[in-house]
This record gives sequence, C-alpha cells and structure tokens, in this order.
Amino acid sequence: MQLVPNLPRADVPDGASEHDNVVLRQVGALPEFDFEPRAHWDLGPELGLMLSDMQAGPGQAPDGGATAAGTRGEGESVDGAGIGGGGAGAC
Repeated sequence: MQLVPNLPRADVPDGASEHDNVVLRQVGALPEFDFEPRAHWDLGPELGLMLSDMQAGPGQAPDGGATAAGTRGEGESVDGAGIGGGGAGAC
C-alpha cells in the first residue's frame, strides 16, 4: 500500500498549480501580521536551529534527506515531533 498514490476524488478539478485550487470552505479569519512572514528554512539557520545547505556535511541533507542531521541545538528537540510526536531520541 505504501506504493499506491493517494488519488483525488473524481469531482476534484484538474489544475496546473496550487493557484488553480478551488476553496470549498474557510474556517476562521486569515491571520494578519505586522511583519513579512518568512519560511522555516530561512529562519532555522538564522536562529541556529537548523543547518543551512552550506553548513551541512556529507549525509546531512537539510533538503529532505537525513533531517535529524540537519537540525541542531533546540531544533533537535522538535525534529520529528510531527512523526509520532516523540521528538529527538524517541525511537
């Protein structure tokens, strides 16, 4: 089953990109910020929580490879928290 892709429902419209998506419903108000939101891959290295591509060595691929090797410091405690919720060392 791991090799079977998730197929969309038959009534889902085709689209070339995310901009072609149709909003069916929206729950709550969209957040408004008094700053320009930035991506986690930009903030992580700046805050010392992740290794940037320039800092990563062999086998440390922050671009989707060995993510545990791509984090450091406090970033290690949240790496993998979304997978099983255990964080670092939970295996």
